[in-house]
Amino acid sequence: MPGYVSATNYTLFAPAGTPKSVVALLNRGANAVLQMPDVREKRPAQGIVITGGSVESVERQRPKEMDEWTQFVKISQLKFD
Repeated sequence: MPGYVSATNYTLFAPAGTPKSVVALLNRGANAVLQMPDVREKRPAQGIVITGGSVESVERQRPKEMDEWTQFVKISQLKFD
């Protein structure tokens, strides 16, 4: 479909109501792992672009992605069983 890009996004989620301090700790830990030399060296060979990110960036991006894929399903007339 013209105008759509499909990419795999590895995002970690926590249950609703998880304290913000815990979410922030998990986010810092995940970003630290993404900076480890062995991770940074091996993942590009697997076709993975390492970016890391913040809770806020996911909160901004997620609704946009959901809207785009909702429109894609409507336009493409995909049917799910």
